[in-house]
Amino acid sequence: METRKRGKAIIGIAMAAIMVASVMVAMIGSTGARSEGGEYNIIDAGVTTAQKVLIGQDLDLSAFTSPVISRVRENSEEWSIEADSQKHLTVSEDEDQWTRDGAFYVNWVKAADGTISFEAKLTVSKPSMPLKLKVGTKEVTSLAKGTPKFNIDVGGINLFDEDKVDLKVIGPKGQIKTKNGYTFAPITVGDLRQLTDIDTTDWDVGHYTFMLKTKSANACGLDASSVKRELNILKAKVNIKAETTEVPELEVVKLTVTGVAKTPIEVKEETSSKHAYFPVGLEDNPTTTEGKSSFTHTIDDDGKRTYAVEFNDTGAYTIRVTDMSDTSTYDTVDITVTEKEVIFDVP
Repeated sequence: METRKRGKAIIGIAMAAIMVASVMVAMIGSTGARSEGGEYNIIDAGVTTAQKVLIGQDLDLSAFTSPVISRVRENSEEWSIEADSQKHLTVSEDEDQWTRDGAFYVNWVKAADGTISFEAKLTVSKPSMPLKLKVGTKEVTSLAKGTPKFNIDVGGINLFDEDKVDLKVIGPKGQIKTKNGYTFAPITVGDLRQLTDIDTTDWDVGHYTFMLKTKSANACGLDASSVKRELNILKAKVNIKAETTEVPELEVVKLTVTGVAKTPIEVKEETSSKHAYFPVGLEDNPTTTEGKSSFTHTIDDDGKRTYAVEFNDTGAYTIRVTDMSDTSTYDTVDITVTEKEVIFDVP
């Protein structure tokens, strides 16, 4: 008798252990909506939190028996759609039911007594693929060759990190799929988020375009693209341009200096004329420039600075910018200052 009781106790413990192990496996396996870099967004059963679904995705609902997705408002089912025989379902971009207000559930049921049950809850939203080109925190449309920390910013992208996309980079010699140890096409969204510290030393001078494009087979069935961004990579030397090269005296001229970010520079009137000066704090002028015909500064993160110069006498002036890390590298712009016209208001 005692032996039989002992055997039953051992069997009971073993069964309990198996049940706990099964629950643990189920808990570990049920991670919620996810991508495996393939054609489907895999939706799990037994997950208490809402699972992400993007319009245009193909869903894999294999974890459910006879899966049906319902849109519910005010505890009433307003619309539903069944998965196909393979338990797959496309969140159609052409079906406005997916964009209307309401909550989405898998196998939602309302009993006669009003009790509500469901096997999974979904959040449905439009895909977002923002794309910005930055140096540091500043958006750029041009930069000097050799600029460090070039940033392909996709902050706010809502695809899965495991989804694979193509970052289409078209340069002066055609499409660039790999550069500086980075692979642009294809690239996972997780790796795409890390493209924040690119050195452009080995990039060619010229015009570039950047765009994100998905392949449905590698992004949960999603077929989407981002806006196109354009970038000009310029020669790695300081350059200066004036908004106008002929101006009446006592009028401010805007100057634009470009070069590699963080380059130390000197800006001056070439003859150190007392009639040329940089108004303090105007544009990017340092706050110590009042009455001075020269100053030192650094090129900003975006490879550009704007300054202002003023002249209180007529004549020909030359503004020079010099790369202080290599003083043999400089650029100049000539400005002609004419006499200010005076108009008398005679009755």
